[in-house]
Parts: sequence; C-alpha cells; structure tokens
Amino acid sequence: MTMRVRFHGPGWPLERYQQGRVQLWHLPLRRPLSRVLWVWEAPAYKAYHPLVRQVFLTLLRESQPDKLAALRSLGFRLIEETHLDGLITGLEGLTENLPAALQIVHRLWTEVPLTEAALRPIIERLSQERRREWAYPSFRASAYLKQHLWGHTYAIGSTLSPDDIRTLSAEEMRHFYENVLQKSLRHLLVVAPTYPAALRPWLSWQGALSYALPVHNPAWGWHTEAHQEAQQASLRIAYPGLRRSNPRYPLFRLALTHLGGYFGSRLMGEIREKGGYTYGIYARPVETWTGAYFLVESELDKARASEAVQKTLEITTAWAEKPFASEEALAETRNYLIARLSPETPSEWVSTLANLLLHGYTPDWYIQQGEHLSQLEISDYADWPVGQFGEPVGGVLVGGEVGVLV
Repeated sequence: MTMRVRFHGPGWPLERYQQGRVQLWHLPLRRPLSRVLWVWEAPAYKAYHPLVRQVFLTLLRESQPDKLAALRSLGFRLIEETHLDGLITGLEGLTENLPAALQIVHRLWTEVPLTEAALRPIIERLSQERRREWAYPSFRASAYLKQHLWGHTYAIGSTLSPDDIRTLSAEEMRHFYENVLQKSLRHLLVVAPTYPAALRPWLSWQGALSYALPVHNPAWGWHTEAHQEAQQASLRIAYPGLRRSNPRYPLFRLALTHLGGYFGSRLMGEIREKGGYTYGIYARPVETWTGAYFLVESELDKARASEAVQKTLEITTAWAEKPFASEEALAETRNYLIARLSPETPSEWVSTLANLLLHGYTPDWYIQQGEHLSQLEISDYADWPVGQFGEPVGGVLVGGEVGVLV
C-alpha cells in the first residue's frame, strides 16, 4: 500500500497591506538573498502591438547596460515573466545591497529610452529571430495553437511575420508605457527582513484601466501542416478544462496529473514506454481571465505520427470516462502532486503567490486546494462528469501527413 504524503503549506509569516490599488505582501525573513516581485495588470489586449510588452522588457535590459552592470556588481539579477493576462517582473540578490539595487531598478524603469534609435535594433533582431524560429515545427505548432485558442481575445505575437514585427513603433511603445504600465501595478511581494523604503516610489504606478477581453469559445477541428525537413511531428491538442475557482478543480487537477502531468502518467506509459512514439508527452492546465483548457503536447516519431495521434486521442477519451483504474494509481499520483505543490523555500512560495495573484487567486485559496487534494480518494470520483473533458476543442499537427486527421 502506498504511503500517504501530506500537504505542507507555507509556514513563513506573510504580512499584507493595501495602498490604493496596490497590495503589498511581505515575508519578513532574514536570509542571505532577498526577492522582490512586481505584478502588473498589463494583458496582451488588442489595442496594442502583440509584441509591445516583450519589446519593452527587452528594451529595459538592453538599452541601459550601465545600470545592469551596477545591479550585477551588487549581486542581483532581474526576473521577468510574460503572461497573456499581465506581467511579473522582479529582482533577486544579496539582502545587504537591496536598497541600492531597488534604486537602480526604479531608474531603469523611469529612464528607459523610448526612442526609435533604441527600439530599431531590437525590432530588427526579433524579426531575424522569427525567421529562424519559424523553421522549427515545435515553435510553429505552439504558435498555431496559441492563435487558435486565444487569438480572438488576446494579441498573440508568436504568429507574427518578420514584417509584422517591424510595425511596432516608439510612439506606440510610449503610449503603452504612459497609459498602461504606469497605471498597472497591482501587487508588490517582498522577501526581506524589513519592507524597503525604496519601494515607496512604485506606489505611484497605479491607476484605473479600461479595456475589453471578449470571451470566445474556440473550436477549429484540426490544423495540419506538412514539413518535409522535420525530424519529428509536433502535436498540440486543446481540451476543455476547469477554472481553478470551480469546486471540482481539485478532482480535475489530480486526474489531469495522472493523465500526463509527470513521468509515471498514463500518456507517458502508453505513448512513450509501450508505443515508443516519443521521448515525452505531457498534459497541463492553462487558464486566463477568459477561459480554461488543458493541453496535450508532444514531439512524435514522424513516420508513425498518425498512429500516435489516434492512440493519444483514445487514451484521453478513456481517461475522461474513468480517470483512475485503481486506488493505488490515485495514491501514487496524489503523492507526486502534493509533494510538488508544497513550497520548499520562501522564494519559491513568493513566485507561486505572484502567479496566483495575477490571475485573481489568494494564498488562502492555494492552501485550501493543497489540503483538499491531499484528502482525495477514489470514491470522490463517483460523480465525475463522465465525458466532459474527452472531446478536443482543436488540435495542431506540424510535420505529419496533411489531411490524415481531417
């Protein structure tokens, strides 16, 4: 019988304050390294060029080498994450130098040169990189999937041509900076002994924003594309999922982990170990403010791609009918997921928290989910919504035989 792993929630103190639209989160810990994260309500909405956020962050790093060198000399590195619903930026380094590093970061953001002269070299490089990226089936498959899944709601940059990339102007960048970024700070998270006074100037980076993210229910069947030079076929399939706010989400998350969330998963066992179609195949949840899905992704043996895809669809359909074949299978998956969700360090916890806050979830929600997951038994699946997750929203296959799935 498999030993039960218990969820261990974050045991570190967490202080919370409110300053207008900005929430301040502080883990008052004395450690060699400190971490500060900024969470920005700056979604990829269609009023702006799809790459405006990515290019701005690149401009921050590359247009001010003296400030970056000063940060490195203080023992700090920058952190950045780009999500459809916003941005997470950050700083991590030696606690003793945190005040000085924060002053440099503030100057980095307030003195960024939003000019054509600074912008053009970055735009040209990204255009050339796109030409190289587009040669890879895996990049194209992910880009097509993202466009099909989210393209009616968000500005998707991964499918832009080099010429489309070049249309971003410094004027549009300045407009985005002044009318979105400077109003979009929503959370500040700090792991440090005390809350740094150097963060006070950032409280002015808040304000009211107005934008629309239209809800869209995509359904596109199959997007297939030949690629004669490809060594493998790139597979991406989207299925309906559940929002994390749904009461059934713990059941769904555990079941999805069993389908394709770790090396011992059902898809890995059948598609990789038994079938030999791939080195890896995974299923993962994705969620934005406007929708929730789960994705199945793999790089397949090109010669047997059609067979592998059909097998993947059959396994997922069977899983949607009956997620677990035994209590032992559930216990093994539950133990893996609980261990993964239990934060091991304050920095790991504050990064997890930043992602939760970006999408409207709280630390209490996370802890409750972990505790709920650790108590799930196979009897809890008696009212599993049979078949709800078994019909694909759509799929992408690049490098396989065109038309074989249509």
